[in-house]
Amino acid sequence: MLDPSSESAADIEAMRDIAQGANEGRAMEERTVLWIGGFYSQCGACGRNADPYEKSHDNATMQGEGCGATYTHTASKDLGIDAIALHNMRPDLPVRS
Repeated sequence: MLDPSSESAADIEAMRDIAQGANEGRAMEERTVLWIGGFYSQCGACGRNADPYEKSHDNATMQGEGCGATYTHTASKDLGIDAIALHNMRPDLPVRS
């Protein structure tokens, strides 16, 4: 089971990019994990439902409006969803371990 409180290399890189953008006086877009479960997907930034096939949480068709965060990697809290399943669903995103 993945621990959502642990920091991965992608999280650390995203935080570094955000800090660098703040230092340069420009806003950086928020980057986050796309949580994928057996019957749901969820934005790691705002916690609302998300379309697992979108590049960012812009899609308002799932539930309300998206927060605009860009997905940088996938992860799952469900024991039945392994790294292979995550990769098969979103081969364009790395899997958070």
